[in-house]
Amino acid sequence: MLKTVKEVVDQLLSELPQDKIDEIRKVMDRDHGPDEDDLDVLHARISFGRYIRNKFGLWQNNIDLAKDCLKVDPATATATFRMWVEEGVNTKDCGLILDEVHPDDASQVINIQLLRKIREIHSNDQI
Repeated sequence: MLKTVKEVVDQLLSELPQDKIDEIRKVMDRDHGPDEDDLDVLHARISFGRYIRNKFGLWQNNIDLAKDCLKVDPATATATFRMWVEEGVNTKDCGLILDEVHPDDASQVINIQLLRKIREIHSNDQI
């Protein structure tokens, strides 16, 4: 099982065909996120996040990957936990994989890093 965000991003980039990478870039590379009416974009983001959570064991308590997500982007990795605390939710049995990290938030950290890597590659191709 992969243990770092970098390993996950590298694997995703190595196994995704170029047309899928282009699609991810198009779908996810929006300054303000998808419009509320753009359900295709929203569904693509949700589906890809689910794929990441399942493939890399985030629902099976991949603690090492959760720790790295927390290290890479603490604010994103703890977003759901902080929202629950503000709402007064008892977080003891809420699916947290590491202290304050929820699988949904961990997959978002990976999504963000993947998009950054795709942007970096794309900008280098433009030179």
